[in-house]
Amino acid sequence: MKIARLLAWLALLLTIAAAYTLRPFVDVESVNLGLILWLAGGLILGIAFWLWRGALPSVISKADIATTAPEQPPVSRPFVIFGIAALLILAEINGRVLNIPPLMNVSYHVQFGLLVLGCAALIVGLGRFQFDFFRQIKIDWLLLAITLLALVVNSWMLDSAVHIWIDEFHFADVVVKLWNNPNALLLPSNPGIAAFTSVYAYLQSIAISIFGADLIGLRVPSVIFGTLTIPAVYLLSRELFDRKTALLAALFLAVFPPQIHLSRLGLNNIADPLFGVLALAFFMRGLKRGRRIDYAISGVMLGLTQYFYEGGKLLYPALFVIFGVLVLVIWRPQRRGPLIFAFTALMVALPIYYLLIGKDTPVMPRLDQMTIAPVYFSPERVGNILEYWEKSIKPPLLHFVHKPDDSRFFYGGETPMILSYLVPFFMLGIFVALWRLRMVGALLLIWVIGTILGNSLIVQSTWTARFVVVFPAVALLITAGIRFTLPILWPFAAPRRGLLVFAALILMLPQAVYYFAVHIPVYNEEIRPFDDHIDVMYRARSLAPDTTIYVIYNKNVVYMPHYETLKAFWKYYPNLYVRPADRLTYLLIQELPRDMNYAFFVEPDDATTISWLHQNFTLSQPRYSPYNIPWDKQYVMLYASALYNPPAS
Repeated sequence: MKIARLLAWLALLLTIAAAYTLRPFVDVESVNLGLILWLAGGLILGIAFWLWRGALPSVISKADIATTAPEQPPVSRPFVIFGIAALLILAEINGRVLNIPPLMNVSYHVQFGLLVLGCAALIVGLGRFQFDFFRQIKIDWLLLAITLLALVVNSWMLDSAVHIWIDEFHFADVVVKLWNNPNALLLPSNPGIAAFTSVYAYLQSIAISIFGADLIGLRVPSVIFGTLTIPAVYLLSRELFDRKTALLAALFLAVFPPQIHLSRLGLNNIADPLFGVLALAFFMRGLKRGRRIDYAISGVMLGLTQYFYEGGKLLYPALFVIFGVLVLVIWRPQRRGPLIFAFTALMVALPIYYLLIGKDTPVMPRLDQMTIAPVYFSPERVGNILEYWEKSIKPPLLHFVHKPDDSRFFYGGETPMILSYLVPFFMLGIFVALWRLRMVGALLLIWVIGTILGNSLIVQSTWTARFVVVFPAVALLITAGIRFTLPILWPFAAPRRGLLVFAALILMLPQAVYYFAVHIPVYNEEIRPFDDHIDVMYRARSLAPDTTIYVIYNKNVVYMPHYETLKAFWKYYPNLYVRPADRLTYLLIQELPRDMNYAFFVEPDDATTISWLHQNFTLSQPRYSPYNIPWDKQYVMLYASALYNPPAS
């Protein structure tokens, strides 16, 4: 055991060296050395595990799997038939294959209701009111505290910390579409960048009716999805491991900077992990208990992954297919449960794919837009596999431990997905999964590898927003890296418990401090390559309605579709003019009527325009933004009141 302990310490030191060598912005030789050190540390850890004879945390194994179904009440056929009928009606409303007149114009509220009722009826009908598992779940006060921490972190300064619209413009456009058409279809993919169903935008419209038409309303659904993913990860980890591991995994994810960030933006990416993790958690419950209701809930959750971002739409079904085959071959559970799971998943996903019959629409529109050409394996090219590794596989792999987010728009920052001081535990977790966790390790590794391979097929493969589906797996791997190496590294039980507290408080919680104190200021600079023209609209909205607004730009870019979206979303239609400085002459300023109130938004270093305005108007003191925007990214506002600028006699 002493040799095993020495080898485990050596493995830890090698992974620390690997993490240091892989720190951001190093040269290619250092990156390759870091990968070699990682591999060496993993191999040595494998030898340490082989020599170790002590106790390790428990993991679900074949002995825990139910091979026969327990005695259960019969299926409630009326509920199952009702659920199937509701989903088929939803499919026809959106697909219009049969063109049934009563289903041609149906409120989107009714459509959403059919989806919810269809899912609920399938669960109730197949589970036959077997909801006693809720009574079996005791309140874990530590989990409740972690979930509340996540809610506070996700919602604190929700609209002001990042006071700029990301791709939320596209979801606001869909919300406006729903407002303008009460019978709009929810399921067909929207055009452009937001090429998804309108389900998420529908939820945003509900939040907007409560919180108002602003960033908070758009972002509240993301806060809810991101927060609920924390107890979902806890539930999955309890099924795979034990309570300690589950609490550490939940805490890690609650303060994981990318998870926080994408839980605070009005984008549908964050919905995927909630349904994917719940599908896995209840599937594992079904394997252990053999009950229909667990399989039914799992299938419904997997089906719901088809209604949001394409990451979950692609990854989680593939993950279940591969892992499901391994389960059936190796664990050999009772067969009826997996059949119920597959049936419910197919029924819930059916409305999405029913559209393909009646409409000429791609299955994965965003993937079609972003995929790379399949050139690497063409027969006439030599070394294509090596090229594929270097250009497509390596970048998303390194995004976990070395390469910062390339989008600079959806996450940004100067660190990889995992903060460097936590990278060694992720590296250990990968090899813990490989050497010790067997089927659980297979699940986690397929999860990570599937995400890497999926991103390897698209351009911009190191955008953090495209890795949101793997955040829970990262939490589980880092937690496993801590939990399974601590018993070898530290021989005493009581100090080991203290080290777990240390892991929670010292290793994990500082991530949240980093996010708000370091990441957000950097991100606010990165996301604004030009002065913030969106901030202009916010400041203009606070002015008197009769104010005429001029936005005068020189070196900046003013994207007019953003203004059009904000006007429709806010129902705010100001007297607004956008002019490039080189087309605004002194004579044009001189000829402006003096019986109007003006707000001139000018670049602070545009001395010529500012001088001309001062020569022709009595202007207020320069005004700057009240929002959390870097000083060097703002327009200065110069206000001219009609009271002090009478018409020339």
